[in-house]
Amino acid sequence: MDTTDRHGSNSTMIPGFGLLFGLLLMFGGTSSAVRAQYGKPYQQWTANEAEALIRNSPWAQTRAEPMSVTTLDPRTEPADTVVTVSLRSALPVRQARTRLTQLKNKYDKRNDHEKALIDAKTKLLLECPECAEYYVVAISPGPKSTNPRFKNLPWDISLGGMKKYVEIKNEKGETRELVKFVGPDFNDGEAVLYFSRFNSKGEPLISPANRMITISVDSRLLKWAPWKLQKFEFEVSKIIVNGQVIF
Repeated sequence: MDTTDRHGSNSTMIPGFGLLFGLLLMFGGTSSAVRAQYGKPYQQWTANEAEALIRNSPWAQTRAEPMSVTTLDPRTEPADTVVTVSLRSALPVRQARTRLTQLKNKYDKRNDHEKALIDAKTKLLLECPECAEYYVVAISPGPKSTNPRFKNLPWDISLGGMKKYVEIKNEKGETRELVKFVGPDFNDGEAVLYFSRFNSKGEPLISPANRMITISVDSRLLKWAPWKLQKFEFEVSKIIVNGQVIF
């Protein structure tokens, strides 16, 4: 029974979050699959609902682009590669990932002891102690990606080198430093980036007064062609719950 998650990371549940989350999604223009989640705890989400939240929602975007191909074989056709960028430190994203782990392990059919074992494995993911200090962003192969080499991209570069490939900023152009990253392993194509949440004055990069979060990724890191800076923009108004930015 595989219940592990490589990048466990937390915040406490917000009172009334289920209803507030649902109202946010209802008026946020998100897909019906995601809207269907409101009014029930994440433990009751279907796989489609959880997948929708971590692929296309106020907290996640999935995009397809042509990938670079070798010039050694002129018959080689460019292929599409699908990449998902998600705001991993957002509680709804962590709940969706937890639910997918539960479904993979047939959680709903387990006895109380077996459920407790699965809960222990996902506890770190839900609690995310690092989320108090960092904005955590995940980059992963999207569904039906035709690029099997995502795991082999140059994620073994130094932290200093990685800083040249990725950036987080708000609409004012303010940024935060990339302080850590975890590249994909052989079993998981996901890469996880950790950006400082606060500046030297203790101010977060994103507050309810902001309009936009932009995650910029150099397409060369994804082996996308032609080269360009890929900008994944998230509207802050759609990730505010009960007056708080959920990221």
